[in-house]
Amino acid sequence: MTAWELVDETEAYAGWVKVARRTFRTPDGALSEWDVVQGSRTVAVVARAEDGHFLVLRQFRVGPMEVLDELPGGYVRSEEEPLQAAARELREETGHEAASVTLIGASWMASNMSVRRYFALADGCVRVSEPDLGHNEFGEVGLLSEPDFVALARSGDLTDQGAALRVLDHLGLLS
Repeated sequence: MTAWELVDETEAYAGWVKVARRTFRTPDGALSEWDVVQGSRTVAVVARAEDGHFLVLRQFRVGPMEVLDELPGGYVRSEEEPLQAAARELREETGHEAASVTLIGASWMASNMSVRRYFALADGCVRVSEPDLGHNEFGEVGLLSEPDFVALARSGDLTDQGAALRVLDHLGLLS
């Protein structure tokens, strides 16, 4: 399989999310136009408290118009490494700090996105402050038992399902 030839790229949208319109020449010579969500790196954190409970962040999300359970996480700043961002996002979104943070892996968020998502395990989490959510962020921290968190990850109702399953597999909790 050969890569497609990039013929042209223009800015399609530059709001909170940036979208590029890319035109490619496909292997058969045809032109094919795609909208690509631009980004860099994000991190999703599976956080386990000292007592073994898993932390989730419950937030209203405008896409599905529902309150969803999510993993703490967000963008990795240009000056940060993913592990630093994981610790920062955990503290900001939940008010917890971890005894250890381990990078488990990474994947592309979707085939039409240039965003690399990293997965981290934060273990031994303790609450050290109130969450410090950003502008237009409202949420509450939930604590789930191990069986409940595994069930949530398997259900498809956790927004960061792939990250959660990857970390739970690393922990040997999916058997």
